[in-house]
Amino acid sequence: MRTTKQSNLGRGESSFFVTANHVWFSVGIAVAMNLAGCNQDYTAPLVGEYYVVRNNASTICVTGPSAEWPSLGETIAGPLVVGIDVVGSFIAGNAILPPHTLPDPPPTAGYFVIDAITNVRWLGLSKQEFDARCKLLGIEPNLKPPSYFKK
Repeated sequence: MRTTKQSNLGRGESSFFVTANHVWFSVGIAVAMNLAGCNQDYTAPLVGEYYVVRNNASTICVTGPSAEWPSLGETIAGPLVVGIDVVGSFIAGNAILPPHTLPDPPPTAGYFVIDAITNVRWLGLSKQEFDARCKLLGIEPNLKPPSYFKK
């Protein structure tokens, strides 16, 4: 509500009054939007003990079983997976380095193929190496963005 009142000096001045209810209503709307799905972080199962994990817009990675700590997962491919597909027991994809990536832990960018049964991993492949590995394994992956990934 906008009102005009006279100051002690006789000039008209305008002021905007906001009640505490309006502030709490705005805060409530913001919280509800956040809880209702504006935050698109997720973890989705792939195959075996592998998952695609989105921590934020510049960190979407594939995690899997760790050799040293089997109960804890480790980042296998990332930091930004831009294409992924599951073909049988194989996970195939492409990961890039987003701008301003910190080198610790060392990122694993490039094309990758993971055998979820034997845990054999081919990481950091060029496109030609990726195509050759897929042909050798007898798979034809159709890489699609992880946000649209359906198992």
